[in-house]
Formats: sequence, structure tokens, C-alpha cells
Amino acid sequence: MERTKTQSSLHTESSQGVIKNSRPHKDIKSGNKNRPQRKVEINVPYVANHNRGDNAIIHSAKSDGLPVLDRTFKLTPNTFFPETKVQSIIRDVLKKHLLNVDYQSDKCPALSKLISDEIKQRVKGLNLDRFKIIALVYLGANTSQSLNIGSRCVWNTQYDNFASSTFQGNSLFAVAAVYAVYFE
Repeated sequence: MERTKTQSSLHTESSQGVIKNSRPHKDIKSGNKNRPQRKVEINVPYVANHNRGDNAIIHSAKSDGLPVLDRTFKLTPNTFFPETKVQSIIRDVLKKHLLNVDYQSDKCPALSKLISDEIKQRVKGLNLDRFKIIALVYLGANTSQSLNIGSRCVWNTQYDNFASSTFQGNSLFAVAAVYAVYFE
């Protein structure tokens, strides 16, 4: 059995942001081994020059303004989602913003955004590493009606979790939910 040697070399073009992989290509149709070989160039996008090591990838990502995550290869979180703490945060924020407020349909969109942003920032203050936090707030008029709210998520039941709380005043009600999804 006879082996043929082929060499692969990478050439970087920093102005275009691609790696050109050129290697000799053996003509498959022809059985003639003395025939000259063709060069095939494949354009592959890249993050950084791979000859400089892992630090080059991190520096290139920082210079491009991309977020840089540590390579820990962790599949489990350090701390789990503290459901009771988050529930108390939601309750406090809802009471703070809605205690003496009357329902006005034109002001509720801005108010619900303000409340959800504050809840999200306070939950992020718990330093839950690698969790994506989603905060939802529903406001409505309290006219003795019934309301059903449902949600479906695709997530890992071991690590992902949620917390919710409600508020009911004289003229309005609020339902707030915070979802924490672990980002591996």
C-alpha cells in the first residue's frame, strides 16, 4: 500500500477576516499519479490568528466588542436560583411602584417596563453567574374579572427555575414573573 503525502497550510488575510486553507488536491478521475496536482482554496471565517494561541482569540474578541466568556467547561451552576429571595424582590418592587396608583391604560405600558427593569436589575444584583434573567410584568384594571396567564419554556428542569408574585390594589392588579435560564 502506497501513501501519498499532502501538506496543509493556513494563510491568514487580516483585511478580509478569512483563513485560506490551501492544500494540494489529487485529481480523483484520473489514475495517473504523475499528473500535477491542483490547489484548492477554502475560505473559512475566523476569530483570530490560531498560531498565537488562545490569548489571541480573547484579544481579538475584545477588540471587536464581542462579549468574552471564560472557558470553564462547567455544566452545572455554582449557586442555584434563589426562588424565595427573588419572590420577595418582586413583592417589594410591586408594592413600591403600585401601592397608591390608580389604573390608567395610557400609563401602564411605561410603568410595567419600569417595574420589569427594576426587578431584573435587582435580581442581577444577586450575582447569579451564567443565568439569563427574564422579567415579565402584566398590569390590568381590577374589575372583578378572571385572568389566566400561562407560559411554556424549553429548559433544563435541574437548573432553570422561575419565581412569580402578584399585587392587587383598588383599581389595578399586577402579575410579575422572573425566569432564570442557566447558560452553559
